[in-house]
Order: sequence, then structure tokens, then C-alpha cells
Amino acid sequence: MKHTKGKWGVDQGEFGLDINNGEGTIGTIYGDDIETKANANLIAAAPELLDVLKEYVKSEATHDVAYYQEMKEAVLNNEYKKSLNVLFMAIDVIAKVEGEI
Repeated sequence: MKHTKGKWGVDQGEFGLDINNGEGTIGTIYGDDIETKANANLIAAAPELLDVLKEYVKSEATHDVAYYQEMKEAVLNNEYKKSLNVLFMAIDVIAKVEGEI
């Protein structure tokens, strides 16, 4: 699964806050309060957050992602739990975004 390419941003639209990728609107968040603006900014940052998360996993993983997915339950029960838990969460988020889980 692939998301809409490009750097996403937020603009005031006719019915709410539009999420755009420089070529057009890819979604609209309805409302005009502070929380709505924060939600729109978070959604607009999603592609960059995903890229950073993938870079983190690449920098921390000494094995391929499939290895960690298979070993997750066993490893979570030992002394490496704290340091690897963040890595496992990152792997799970990437898989969710890419439609693998």
C-alpha cells in the first residue's frame, strides 16, 4: 500500500482544513478549533514521520524486519525488553501504515 506522494501541508478549505500534497487536496478535516488544527498538522506530517520511523528501524535493526516480527514475543520476555520494545513498535507502525497488518 502506498500513500499519496509529496510533502503534505494544511490549508484553510471551504468546509474545514484541507490536507494537500502540493498538487491538490487529499483530505479534509472538518472543524475550526485548536484540536482540529493539531489533528490536521499531525496528518500532514504523516509521510515525514513514516520516513523518519523507517530510517530509525534501518539504523537500529541488525537483522531484517521479518526476523524481529518472528522473534518479538520471545524477546519481549527478556532483559532487552525496554530497548527493543520501541523498535518493535516502530516496525508494527510501519507495517500498519503499509497495510501489512
